[in-house]
Amino acid sequence: MATFQYHGYRTSGQGVKGWIEALDIKDAREQLTRQGIYTDKIDSATSSELIQEGGKKRTVKTFTRALIYRELAALLASGQGMDEAFEVLIQTPDLRKNMNVIAAARDLIRGGEALSASFKKVIPNFSHFEYSLIRAGENSGSLDLTLDKLAGFLEDQDATQEKLFSALFYPMTVMVLGVVGSFVLFGFVIPHFADILTKSNIELPLITKIILSLGRIIKSYGLIIAAFIIVFSVITLRRLKQANLSSTSFHRRKYKWPVLKRINVELSRMRFSRTFSLLLNGGVDVPSSMEMAGDATGNLWLSEQNKIAVEKVRNGETIANALANVPVLGQGLPAWIRAGEAGGNLADLLENAGNYYQQQWDKRVQRSLVMIEPIIILLVGIFILLIALAILQPLLSLNTSLVPVGLTTQL
Repeated sequence: MATFQYHGYRTSGQGVKGWIEALDIKDAREQLTRQGIYTDKIDSATSSELIQEGGKKRTVKTFTRALIYRELAALLASGQGMDEAFEVLIQTPDLRKNMNVIAAARDLIRGGEALSASFKKVIPNFSHFEYSLIRAGENSGSLDLTLDKLAGFLEDQDATQEKLFSALFYPMTVMVLGVVGSFVLFGFVIPHFADILTKSNIELPLITKIILSLGRIIKSYGLIIAAFIIVFSVITLRRLKQANLSSTSFHRRKYKWPVLKRINVELSRMRFSRTFSLLLNGGVDVPSSMEMAGDATGNLWLSEQNKIAVEKVRNGETIANALANVPVLGQGLPAWIRAGEAGGNLADLLENAGNYYQQQWDKRVQRSLVMIEPIIILLVGIFILLIALAILQPLLSLNTSLVPVGLTTQL
């Protein structure tokens, strides 16, 4: 049996689409006709047209992959067969958007493919790390336990990304609102105020002259300036994204950035430790686990440095001694690894190290936020103070000039 997606209409003319299991396309069309559905398009779940969208394969979010692995682990542990487990996944409401991927993987498994190979073919962002771990679980006969641990690992990764986003959301929002507010203030409010002061013929303070000049520039060229800022921001973000994908020098500088230096160090150590531990528990050999753990740090430069240590391990050197010369990882981690090697519980010690670096990373992120928020508030306060001084000083001078001399004397 195979799975097909169909598009068609009922005898009433109502459009309809859905999924059906059949021997082939002909059988699927006949089944639908008996149900009063006339199809104009039927595709196999494993067809490239369903797996791809707009010429590109549809990615599956980290949290969704974790949900798939978690449910599969629970179903397999309860004694369900692989086919029955996938049938339950297909019926899960939270996975409806990814039904094409699940159905395609099930059909490949029915055709004799392994679970790891099936996911590799239908999930474009299915990492080599996930493939190796699931493959090791299949070979060791502990697939349900492996899937459960993998789901937990991906959930932790997703939670870490959410924390990073949440940490940056507030300061970025304040900055954007500040820029927009400045354009409105300088482009619309200040120019009207400038007309009043110009007609008053009073001597303006230097700060007022600067603010009024900025207001005139933004009023005259505001759209051009805004367009330039948008284009510059888009180009800069694209270059940063490209550098983040391919530039090892850019990745090396991440460990030198002010404020973010220690955050990036703790994050890399945490990812390395947890990935290494998970792969060892899953039955993957030490050199491969170590290499994939380096890749999991997300830093190209550190990954290359780690591969040098991997070669030393393959040549017989101990893990701790090999890692000792790796930047970032060589400070702290070798001590954990020596203790694990000596006690025969390396995977457990690495997991404990990952938890420790997770706590350190959380603390540093919170400290950075505590530093950033007052700085932003201070900058906004200084900006408001400058605007207030630029407006109030000439107003006070104007008010003084309008008061009669005799009244001023009496006062």
